[in-house]
Amino acid sequence: MGAKPIQLHLPMSKSRTSLFRAGSMRTKEAVTEAIKTAVKNCPLDREDIAAELSRLVGEEFSVHALNNALSDEKQNRRFPLEFVKALTLITGDLNIIRAALQPEYDAIDINGKAAYEYGVMLLEDKARSKKKRQLEQTAAEHFTRGKL
Repeated sequence: MGAKPIQLHLPMSKSRTSLFRAGSMRTKEAVTEAIKTAVKNCPLDREDIAAELSRLVGEEFSVHALNNALSDEKQNRRFPLEFVKALTLITGDLNIIRAALQPEYDAIDINGKAAYEYGVMLLEDKARSKKKRQLEQTAAEHFTRGKL
């Protein structure tokens, strides 16, 4: 008989994924919880959410499919990826995308987040200044009319 063949293990290459622990990309639970929270906090009921999902994506998505995707008992049913963008727009909740992508692929990095927050503050300041000028002008006109 001859020698028993053995499997040789080649050294792992230094790919991007070699730095991640096996199983570290399990996001199903986090995504499902984010979807549940988004649907729960949405002012629309599930029937309206399903109808709007169908309208936006152009494919039928029933309330039963939504209920199945969110059910704890039906863990083999997942929310379809092609509907995530529409659901995010409907609910206004970006945590669905964050749950799926973070921390490896955040939609915005820490520097971008700081720049975004700074930009929001500048726009808020500008809006407050505009409102302050409007109030000042209204008050001045009222004061002038009262004096004459």
